[in-house]
Amino acid sequence: MQSSGGFEIRSDNLNGLVTSVDEIERPLLYDREDCVYSTRVRVALENNNVEYDEIWAPEDHEERDVVEEITGQRAVPVMLDPEADTEYFTDTETMLNYIEETYS
Repeated sequence: MQSSGGFEIRSDNLNGLVTSVDEIERPLLYDREDCVYSTRVRVALENNNVEYDEIWAPEDHEERDVVEEITGQRAVPVMLDPEADTEYFTDTETMLNYIEETYS
């Protein structure tokens, strides 16, 4: 695993932080290991056998500049998927519905 600016890159597929859906080939989740909303999204991805990449965001919101660059806000989870009609998802329920509709 690699670290970059307080972020922990949890996937060998990634060489660094990602700021655009154009940089990825499969879903990417910016999340926190200890976040209940992030856990719900991870479980949905895993239950639907979705191969995805993951980057853990720093606990301190002030250190989440990359997340803000993508979404305009600093909260996680954030999901990017090159198959989606939108650049990113920030709402957990929307992510769960999208995963169910797209990958189940």
